[in-house]
Amino acid sequence: MLSILIPVWNVTPELAYMTERNLVLLKERTTLAHEVIVVDNGSPYKRTYPALIVVPWTENKGIAAAWNAGMGLAHGDVLCFLNNDVEVTPGWEVALCEAALDGRRIAFPYTDQGDGIPRRADTAGVAGWCFAIRASLAREIGRFDETFSPAFYEDTDWLYRAWLQGIELSPVPGAVVKHQRRTTASYLPNMDLLFKAHRLKYAWKWRLDPSEAPPFYARTIRDYVPEETDVASARDA
Repeated sequence: MLSILIPVWNVTPELAYMTERNLVLLKERTTLAHEVIVVDNGSPYKRTYPALIVVPWTENKGIAAAWNAGMGLAHGDVLCFLNNDVEVTPGWEVALCEAALDGRRIAFPYTDQGDGIPRRADTAGVAGWCFAIRASLAREIGRFDETFSPAFYEDTDWLYRAWLQGIELSPVPGAVVKHQRRTTASYLPNMDLLFKAHRLKYAWKWRLDPSEAPPFYARTIRDYVPEETDVASARDA
């Protein structure tokens, strides 16, 4: 089974509507056996969450805390960490699960930047707003660092830890997920300062140069292209 973990912080009616719409599309376009776990970070605006589990926090504890809470509640063999400002396309989870179940790997989708052409997501082919991993492997990496609260660099820190443990970071051409980019984070007070502060914190934690990209950005990027399509084990789990 696939566990989909989604942190939510709806600070405007428009964001609340976007979240509900994307969750409805997620339900309609996900065919594998799955559960959806929504952690609401104290949203002032709420709508209907078509999810199996909803954790209604009264304050914004941050993305890292929400993902940690979701991991603690998940029952699936594969975990997908997903932002609420993404729109999945049909078949998205089949390709991601296949890649995630094949070895020590984190699977990332391709994305559509609005021109209808799917391509690798973000820099170095990683997408902190959508990635899938075998649950046992995620727990081997450990919890997200909640000092990167409420947002920024919690995903970079976690992916860097994974890379240090020899885990592959693989873009998956067969999975396409559209991302609207920082629709929620733009409402954080002093967002630019917070981003810079967490970049410095990440660099200090790992003794890296904050002016340089994370070391895993310089790896040889290899797309995951399976020889055969066989996700029966994920579908039936």
